[in-house]
Amino acid sequence: MSISFRSTYSLDAINERFPMQTAFGQGDNGVFNPRARDSWGDKIANRSGGPDEFNTSGAFFVDQNGTTYYPILKKNSQTIYDDSNFDQVFSNGQFLENSLSLTGGNDRSNVFFSLSDLDQQGIIRNNSDYRRTTARLNSSHLLSDKIKLNTKSTYTRTGSNRILKGATSSGLHLGLLRTPPDFDNTGYRGSYYANSTASPATNRHRSYLEYLAADNTPTYNNPSWTLNEQENKARVDRFISSFELTASPLSWVDLIGRVGIDFYSEQKNEFYTPGSASGAFSTGFYEQTLASSTIFNMDYIAKANRKLAKNLNGNLLVGFNYNSRSLTVNGVNTVNFIQFADVASGVRDKDNALPENVTTISSQGRERTAAVYSSMGLSGWDMLYLTGTVRVESASTFGDAADNTFLFPSASLAWQFSKLGGLENETFSFGKLRLSYGEVGVQPARFNTSNVYVSPAFSDQYGGNLSLGLYGNGGFVPSSTRGNSALRPERKKEFEAGADLRFLKDRLSLSGTYFNNRTVDVLLDFPVANSRGYTDVYSNGAEIQNEGIELDLGYQLVRSKNFDWDLSANFTSVKNTVVDMQGVASINLGGLAAVSARAVEGQPLGVLWGSRIQRNEDGSIVFDENGFPRQDLTEGVIGDPNPDWQGALTSGWSFKNFRLSVLFETYQGADIYAGTKAVLYDLGRWKDSGNEVTAIRNLKDYSGKIIPIGTTFRGKVGDFGAGPVALTEVWYNSGGGFFSNATDELYIEDGSWTRLRELSLSYTLRAPWLKQRIGLSSVEFSLTGRNLVLWTDFEGTDPDTNLAGVDVARGMEYFNNPSTKSYLFSVLVNL
Repeated sequence: MSISFRSTYSLDAINERFPMQTAFGQGDNGVFNPRARDSWGDKIANRSGGPDEFNTSGAFFVDQNGTTYYPILKKNSQTIYDDSNFDQVFSNGQFLENSLSLTGGNDRSNVFFSLSDLDQQGIIRNNSDYRRTTARLNSSHLLSDKIKLNTKSTYTRTGSNRILKGATSSGLHLGLLRTPPDFDNTGYRGSYYANSTASPATNRHRSYLEYLAADNTPTYNNPSWTLNEQENKARVDRFISSFELTASPLSWVDLIGRVGIDFYSEQKNEFYTPGSASGAFSTGFYEQTLASSTIFNMDYIAKANRKLAKNLNGNLLVGFNYNSRSLTVNGVNTVNFIQFADVASGVRDKDNALPENVTTISSQGRERTAAVYSSMGLSGWDMLYLTGTVRVESASTFGDAADNTFLFPSASLAWQFSKLGGLENETFSFGKLRLSYGEVGVQPARFNTSNVYVSPAFSDQYGGNLSLGLYGNGGFVPSSTRGNSALRPERKKEFEAGADLRFLKDRLSLSGTYFNNRTVDVLLDFPVANSRGYTDVYSNGAEIQNEGIELDLGYQLVRSKNFDWDLSANFTSVKNTVVDMQGVASINLGGLAAVSARAVEGQPLGVLWGSRIQRNEDGSIVFDENGFPRQDLTEGVIGDPNPDWQGALTSGWSFKNFRLSVLFETYQGADIYAGTKAVLYDLGRWKDSGNEVTAIRNLKDYSGKIIPIGTTFRGKVGDFGAGPVALTEVWYNSGGGFFSNATDELYIEDGSWTRLRELSLSYTLRAPWLKQRIGLSSVEFSLTGRNLVLWTDFEGTDPDTNLAGVDVARGMEYFNNPSTKSYLFSVLVNL
């Protein structure tokens, strides 16, 4: 039996922070205002210094620590709180992972068992913990000389507490970055007193826009409220098990039966103390859901390998597959609490609301797929390889009215031409040419073949809502999405050609691939005129094409007894085009209300769509009378988040028991929407919005006001192509910011990056005394740095980020949580 134990500790730190101005305080037009949204106020250095002047005879606020806040009469303090506000929210993260594995067996049986535990505390204080515990057992056993049994079982439990992020006023980063530099976020919850004799209004939310919490309308969450008064906990239990029985009645025939099940249950609890800025959570919110998913998969396979002639071998495989997937979700959410409850109270009661404010969540569905498949291969003269496959599949999601059986073929041909006489030599080691064609399909989502009825909930702009379930037997209305009984699978057809070459006794390798694939009958929700009684119809319709190349290079520069040095690189370039959209102008794939990802005919999939600069027919910008770009009356494509190319470079050095490796990655030519920058410019918080510039010529601002030569103003000088102009508060609060009908195209930037993705150094200790004295066969120590250095022109954060996460809607940065660099130390002990 062999035993291995590995322990890894990681320290995580934020790798990029947004550049913020700290020269000017809260207010507008150069005047301090404690109720202002913006930081276009007075110059902090020009204040007198010392404590502020307060009105202590009227209203006041007492926070959770007992600190009292009074109305500010005069702002004297020069204190900057950016760093302390940041430290209230973020710190270094860390994780500790331990794993133990045991392997044993004999000539007929083998057993592998492992147990691992990962305990992570993220960079966000309080609400970014994650824990995963996994147990795994694999075994194989020869029941007889011709029958073999393999089993694999894995159980995993994960628990997490995640923070609300991105495009919500109750999110974390949004409230933190919008806070003026002269506002202290420490006091986030407490009691408001209208005067010294008034009864307190308790449990109020204090934010920079509501520094006394008088109106109980924080607008944006104080980030400490998000951390301490909102929780989103989840626990997942997952069990995966498979059994495989192989019988070999003949030396060239195998009969395989394989059965597997993947089951998980997820329990989620989301709770918001009444007072959060977002309207959906302002009166309190509690949701509990329990989801369970089961995937059952079964394969029966017969395969044969046979020599057909002197220089010809063949193989044949025939199989049957059955797959069943089911998902059930049950839950309840509650809003507008009757009895006040906060996160600390631990009260989680769905009945803490009137019936009209309680909503049940219930959904269930099952999908079944059955298929027969076969492959046949021929190999000749140890150099020619031909393989053909076919899969005939039926799926329940097509419904009874449509043809639900479809065929997907593929074929491949490879020629190892280096086997021809005389080609292999000291310089040329190996050469292969390959061609392939294949088709795969994606079945439609369930419940889309027929028109369905739903139980609606009606609401209005004033917060009222009406659920038909409250009256009698309830009611149903047709869904706004029309069903389609003639659905076909989304089908991807791909052609690929490539070559693999090796030289200098396999020390130098080169591989190249060209591919062209076309996805037809893409399944999407296509919009239709509301006059038809529906808003969209789920249908086949779009067509998407990808064309690209992939290159791989590897070279062993040095190969000796004690020292090795290898180098490898890869390059990928893909051109994507939406070929056909059935006449639909664009389909929204997700994103922000201002900027979204769209499918647009003739454009790459997921192009960025928003308000754009008006241009003449020749592409030149249309300017207003002051030299600023005009905004087009219609929205359109403003950027492409797809890269022109991407690649990586890896190098490794080995010297005796030491191993050093380095990995560089690059991602070039992708556009990204700098939404955070747009907002922070609008609010006067972006770094260079705090600059002071002296005009070297007469300048116009956005309103047409002339700034005379020699005048110092806050902002910067810009030139959009019609000459220098003054970019001041009036510009950023209108067309040059985020709000007030701003032009989104102004914040489409180059999201290219190059990074040192990983640097690792390891040392393996192997010595006779190690085994003799302490019974260890080896000990390995390793130090690893991840995401250590970033080279990019994109400001503020790592451009390898996305508002929607892993999604087709890419290339949007809008108060995304920061990424990290990590330092890991690991020890591996082998007995």
